Amino acid sequence: MTERQKQIFQLVIQEFIQNAKPVSSALLAKKCHLPWSTATIRQELNALEGEGNLTHLYTSSGRVPTDKGYRFFIDAMMEEEKLSQKDQDFLREELLGEKKHHSLMRTSAKLLALYSQNMAISGVAGEDEWHEAGVSYLLACPEFKTEKRMRQIMSICDCLGENLETMVKEVPEYPVIYIGEENPFVKAKDCSMILSVYHLFSKEKALIAIIGPKRMRYPRNMSLIKYFIKVLGGSLGVLFIIVINYV
Repeated sequence: MTERQKQIFQLVIQEFIQNAKPVSSALLAKKCHLPWSTATIRQELNALEGEGNLTHLYTSSGRVPTDKGYRFFIDAMMEEEKLSQKDQDFLREELLGEKKHHSLMRTSAKLLALYSQNMAISGVAGEDEWHEAGVSYLLACPEFKTEKRMRQIMSICDCLGENLETMVKEVPEYPVIYIGEENPFVKAKDCSMILSVYHLFSKEKALIAIIGPKRMRYPRNMSLIKYFIKVLGGSLGVLFIIVINYV
C-alpha cells in the first residue's frame, strides 16, 4: 500500500467508524480537503478495493472496509486514543471505592457502558454471576436495528455466558482483537472483539473484553481495556469483565 493509499484508506476508516455510511471519492475530496482530484481518489479507492481492503455494498455506492482492511488498519496503522487524565482519575476513584465484588461488578458494567457508550457486562471468574449495562446504546446502533441482527447479538450474549471459563483459559495475557469470523469463541461475523486475560492482585486470572460492530472505535476501546486491566489487576481481587461495545 502506497503512502497516498494509506492516507486515503485511513480517512475511509475514520469516516465509516463515525457515520456508518459508505465513503465516496466525492465525500473525501470535499470533506477532507485532499490535495488530489476526485478522479485520482476514485482510482486509489479502486486499487484498495482490488487488494481486498475495501468493498462496496452497491454498484453506485461508496466503499466500506473489509475484514482484511480492518486487520491492516489495526496491525499497521492504529494509534491508541489516550484517555484524558480526568477520565482516568474518575474511573480509578470509582472502581477503587468499591469493596465488595457484587457492587464492583455492577459499577464496572455501568462505567464501561458510560465511557464506551456501549453495552457492558461484568462478572466474577468461576462464579455464575454477572451484570450488564448499556443495552440502550447497543440498540441505537444502525447495524443492529433489524430483527435478524438483534437476534444475532442476543445469541452472542448467550454464547459468551457458556464460554467464559474457556475464554479465561485460552485468551493470552495481552489484548488481542478478533474481527468477524476470526473469533474462536462465538459466532460473530458482524462483530469485533477486543479481549485480554490478566492476573489479579489475588494472583488469579481474570478477563476483560469488548464486543461491537466491526466499525468500533478500536483506538479508544484498546485504551479502555488496558486501563481497566491496570486498575483492576492492581488492587481489586477476582474480577472478570466482558464489555459489549456498539458505537
